[in-house]
Amino acid sequence: MHLLVCDEALEIRGVLIEARVPFLVDRHWVPVEVASSVSLAPFVSHKCFSPCADWNQRRILVIRNGGFGDLLLLRPLLSELRRRWQSTHIALCRGAEYADAVDIELVDEQVDYPVTAAEAAMYDGILEFEDAEGFSVAERVEHLADAFAGAAGIKLVDRTISLRLDPVRAKSLAQRFPRENGVARVGVQLSASNIVRSYPLALLKQVVGTLAERRHQVLLFGRPGEALFSAPAGVIDITAVRPFLTFADSMTALASCDVVVVPDSSLCHVAGALGVPAVALFGPFPSRLRTADYLRTIAIDGNAPCAPCFHHTRSGQEFPENGPCKATGRCEALAAITPSEIVQRTEELIAGTEKR
Repeated sequence: MHLLVCDEALEIRGVLIEARVPFLVDRHWVPVEVASSVSLAPFVSHKCFSPCADWNQRRILVIRNGGFGDLLLLRPLLSELRRRWQSTHIALCRGAEYADAVDIELVDEQVDYPVTAAEAAMYDGILEFEDAEGFSVAERVEHLADAFAGAAGIKLVDRTISLRLDPVRAKSLAQRFPRENGVARVGVQLSASNIVRSYPLALLKQVVGTLAERRHQVLLFGRPGEALFSAPAGVIDITAVRPFLTFADSMTALASCDVVVVPDSSLCHVAGALGVPAVALFGPFPSRLRTADYLRTIAIDGNAPCAPCFHHTRSGQEFPENGPCKATGRCEALAAITPSEIVQRTEELIAGTEKR
């Protein structure tokens, strides 16, 4: 194995990690006292995960620097690892802000991304999904949970995402956000974690306004303090309440809704896992690769010549470089979904007359 040295950084295919110790490369120690980044590839190359090995009494590090949605869809793989090797030690490396995305029974340890070289050296096997061989291709043709498992050489026997809600938390939230008698409650997520998967704000305002005019109780979900627009009368913006809600709070509040309107995002998967009826809006990625198991979800795929583009913002670009969305500042496929269609499908779910 070898490393390429460039601009005071050590780089090779794999996850870039903060370096705090020297590396042994081609039998020579490489000092990294400078503030550089080092790939996990030297570890991955000799700590490859094999599904044929016995991982009992051994330590596995799983790395995914994604959002809540990614981590929810990683849960079936984590469950399968636990099912196969009950005494293995499973550590999950994820962004520090996503600590409550995975239940404690699925993993033994959580590590903030990026891991250090010293931390990575503590594990017997490493599963990383940032630049894994073939992973970016697989996630374009397979359900994302299957793509995660396939990158590990594992075939899932169950893609179920199991979520457990705290009844004490549910009671507290019910008191903070009481329901109106005889009125349907509709949750609306303001945005996804990036703009390319977010329904255009001007159109979303129309959806919220129409739902409120039709006497539905609307709850706005989003990041704490997001408050993208002033909520119409009767609309509860739970992103603006103090103290801010945690992700676990949001999941619990979502469970109180009769229907939710969501982009391709974490709450789409929460609704699917909890069996809450949902209208899910898709543009850059085909809905069949994300919602195939959600029996109470109506997925609407926006139509545009550029869709699906499978664009990830990890490249640093909000939109594909040569597509129309970069010029307009919105996903044109999502913009093709009309507010009236969203309201219609939402009310069909409320009435139980939806057509699939």
